[in-house]
Amino acid sequence: MFNKIADFFRRQTWNFRILLIHGILVGGGRQGVIHALTGQYTNLYIVALGASKIQLGLIQSLQRATRVFLSVPIGQVIDRISLKKILLLGMMLEFLAPLMYGLAINWYMVIPAALLISTSWPIRGTVRNILLADSLEDTSRATGFSVFSTIGAIPGIFMPFISAFIVESFGGINVAGIRPLFYIQFVFLAPISLLVYWKIKEPKRDRSKKSVSVLESFKKFLVFEKGPRTWILVWVLDSFGMLALFFLTVFAVEVKGATPSILAWMGMASTIAGIVFTIPYGRLADKIGRKPALYFGLIPTFSFIFFLIYCPSPEWLILVGVLQGAWTANFAVWHTITMELVPKQLLGSFSGIQGMVTGVSSVIASLLAGILWETISPYAVFLVALAFETSAILLAIPIPETLKKTRAILK
Repeated sequence: MFNKIADFFRRQTWNFRILLIHGILVGGGRQGVIHALTGQYTNLYIVALGASKIQLGLIQSLQRATRVFLSVPIGQVIDRISLKKILLLGMMLEFLAPLMYGLAINWYMVIPAALLISTSWPIRGTVRNILLADSLEDTSRATGFSVFSTIGAIPGIFMPFISAFIVESFGGINVAGIRPLFYIQFVFLAPISLLVYWKIKEPKRDRSKKSVSVLESFKKFLVFEKGPRTWILVWVLDSFGMLALFFLTVFAVEVKGATPSILAWMGMASTIAGIVFTIPYGRLADKIGRKPALYFGLIPTFSFIFFLIYCPSPEWLILVGVLQGAWTANFAVWHTITMELVPKQLLGSFSGIQGMVTGVSSVIASLLAGILWETISPYAVFLVALAFETSAILLAIPIPETLKKTRAILK
């Protein structure tokens, strides 16, 4: 097994290795050393600064609205100019965000930082996915994405404990306790990002010299191609399913009584489960098809919601973390399908349209989460999320299977 994994890495390109190093050190969300530092505490920090749950949902909606506004222009620019230049722009914006978070003294001062990070991540994330797709061979692409996600998640095993130690050392789950995490993040982002920019290689691409309008892109992918059209609708429903993750740490602390230590164990459990499940998901997708692996993800989704709602004590949240990791591990399969449904040279435009459409739904979903929490019950957020996630998987049934029936490199 280890020889086959080593052989897989020997076959990969320079860009894949550089992106993997960046994924380990920086990552995104709760992956990578730097972003795992604040991953569990950002929403708790905003609430500690005085935001209500509806206001927290509003901030998340503004972030997603920014992504909607920028998604199509970003996609079209990526199709025509240097990926390295776009990547540098995204990393520069990402570098400034934690400083602005750290300097905030009330919840509405967080909004510029939140908008900055919501601008940088779509840029960096889209470029990264295109570079990864270009670096991997067709027969091992799902496995490659899974390997990337798995290794990038490894810092999540130990970083929650470092975060918990820092938070508890500075006063607990409050503004003073969480603020130092953002300053630490700020200090380390710049040198790592510049090193990655210096080392990454510009791939050869068939760039379009003529500007592709939004209307033309919609005609190509949403009218004539049934698969991409349906797949975007699946992502729309899934964006509502992400309600379950929007307020997870806030729910764990305020409703279930989680401490920084419990949050750390949740984070570690989620990461380990992700590592355990991600590569098997990818190998399953490469062996029997992307869609069966997609359907399998419903099992941990149902289990995650059930145990989150019914766990009798904070310690049970560790099991919830395991199930969260098993659920989100399947996202590598989602990204693989996206990368394979359209021609490589138009992935930027398609990703932009997808980001715009799903971004609109995410704006609504974020507000919906806050409204459900404050007007009905915190539990309603997760029950509604489960209904949407189930609907997304059912809608994916007509999607064409994108796996090419050839022998995979990593078996």
